[in-house]
Amino acid sequence: MYLESESDRYIYAEIWFRDNQQKVEFVAVNQQAGTSGCTAVINHVRNQRAQGNLAWGLVDRDALMAKGEWDLVWETDDVKFSLSTPFGPYVKATLLWELENYLADIDVCEAYLARAKLRVVRPATQIHQEFRAHCEALVPHAAYNAMAHQFGRSQTGDGLTNCFPNRQLVDNHIQSAMLSGCSSIEQATYSENINKVDRFDHQSGTDQQRFEGLRRRVHGKALLSRLVTCHSLSGKVCDHLGHLAEEIRRAGRVPDELKSFLNDVITT
Repeated sequence: MYLESESDRYIYAEIWFRDNQQKVEFVAVNQQAGTSGCTAVINHVRNQRAQGNLAWGLVDRDALMAKGEWDLVWETDDVKFSLSTPFGPYVKATLLWELENYLADIDVCEAYLARAKLRVVRPATQIHQEFRAHCEALVPHAAYNAMAHQFGRSQTGDGLTNCFPNRQLVDNHIQSAMLSGCSSIEQATYSENINKVDRFDHQSGTDQQRFEGLRRRVHGKALLSRLVTCHSLSGKVCDHLGHLAEEIRRAGRVPDELKSFLNDVITT
C-alpha cells in the first residue's frame, strides 16, 4: 500500500497496523516514485496496476482539492463520499481532511493533555465545547485556503488562527489582512466557501456531534496547532503525532473506516 509520506507510513505501518505488516507492505511513495504527495500515490498505483502488479493507495481527502474534485471536497453525505472512486478503485481518499484530523480524537487528546499538564481529565461537556469551538474557528481558514487553491494563490499556514480565540476574530483577520488584496470574485468565493464548510456542522446537534461533523473538513494540522498553542505544549505539532497515534491504538480507537480499507486490501 502506497502512502503520501514517510510520516504517514510510520503511523499506519509502525503504530496503527503494525500487526498486519506480514500481510501488507506499507510504502512511502517517494521510496519508489522519487516524489511524495497524493499525485505521486495516484500515478504510481496506476502505473503499477498497468504493469500487472498489485498496488493500492491511501491519500488524504485534501487530495480531492489538489485534483479539482470539488463536488467531493464539499460532499457532506458520508455514504455518497465513501462510494465514490475519484482516483479509481485502488486508491482510497480518507473521509477526514488529512491524517491529523484522525489524530484529533477528543478523548485521546484530552487524556494526552491531562498527562502533559499533570491534571485530571476535565468534564466531557467542557472538552466537547472547546473542541467544537476550535473547529468553528477554523471554518474561515478552510474557506480561505480552498479559495486560494482555486485561484492559484498561496494558502495560509496551519498556525494562522492560533492567536485568535474564536471564529469571528479569525474571519475579521482574513477579511482585513488577506481578502483586501483579492478580487471581488475571490472574495465572493470565500463567502461561498464559508457556507460550504458550515454544511459539515451539525448545528442542531451536541458539541461533540458538531465537532465530528466539522472534523471532516477543517484542517487537522491547524486544529492540532491550536491545541498545542492553547494548552502550552512543548515542541511543534509534529512532535506529538506519534504519541497521539500510539494512544489511539492503545485505546482501541483506530477508525473503522481505515481498518475496513486495510481489510479490503488484505482480502482482495
